[in-house]
Amino acid sequence: MDPVTIKARTSYDDLVGTISIDFPGDFRITEFTNYASSVGIDLSKYRPIGLEIFGGENFEFEEIEVSLISVDLEKEANYKKENGKVPVVRFVKIDTLKNLFTYLHRLNITLFGKYEKLEQLEIVDQISKE
Repeated sequence: MDPVTIKARTSYDDLVGTISIDFPGDFRITEFTNYASSVGIDLSKYRPIGLEIFGGENFEFEEIEVSLISVDLEKEANYKKENGKVPVVRFVKIDTLKNLFTYLHRLNITLFGKYEKLEQLEIVDQISKE
């Protein structure tokens, strides 16, 4: 079985960086959990902990895939004891980015060329197109 990718990867990683999403309300208790339930996650068996968003060549916006990453609550105690890790399940292609957007409060994506040394960069000005 393909292990859960902890870090986002593409074939060449031309730009790499971070993404941050805010759901309205408290992350652990309300909207993220409600979102997981709305796309079919059984919350009595799985605790949602993350998302994976993927699109490829010739994808339309409506086709960008969302997978949900969850802890398997039924296996957690024994697996952790035997392997020292938390068992995680990836629910692949469970939603689309277009639908996910209806649940979001904020989204921020920041990317740089993979060879930039970010610790050497400092933003000294901001210019708006307007």
